[in-house]
Amino acid sequence: MIRGTKPIVALAIALSLASCNKEEARPAPAPSETPVRVTDKEITSAAEKLLKGPAEPATAADKAQRVDAAKFYGKWNIVHTVMLTNGEGGPTKPIMPTTWTFNKDGGLAIEGGMSISMKYIYTGDKLIMTGMGPKQEYDVVRLTDSELEVRAVISAGATRIENTTLLRR
Repeated sequence: MIRGTKPIVALAIALSLASCNKEEARPAPAPSETPVRVTDKEITSAAEKLLKGPAEPATAADKAQRVDAAKFYGKWNIVHTVMLTNGEGGPTKPIMPTTWTFNKDGGLAIEGGMSISMKYIYTGDKLIMTGMGPKQEYDVVRLTDSELEVRAVISAGATRIENTTLLRR
């Protein structure tokens, strides 16, 4: 559920949404390659298309891989996001304070310029979020009692977006 969605929020959703055509991480393009430029309008349009589609549920295979998520439980604050589009970009702080709250029942609440309610599954090395558009699959890069770092890669044609988010308690 999304309340108060604005165009800039659609951009944030597009960047955090899903593993559409997910692929393994690869190095940034060589200097001789010409990076493909993507406009904010193109990103916002892609986000709107994703949000209009049905929510993709977790698969039975996803659920079978579920492990204890006790370290996730509670509220996490986004410190920064490193966004690379075709190898270009860098860390950015959230536009407004944003929190992810993981509940014991598998519920996830994202609060910041809008409110989103989702479900999650933790598999030990992946965090799978469902309930809005395509399921989102993040690699869990680091999980300690005080830090959570997740990474998602979205590819569409020649465009590749890598989103790494750092959260702290």
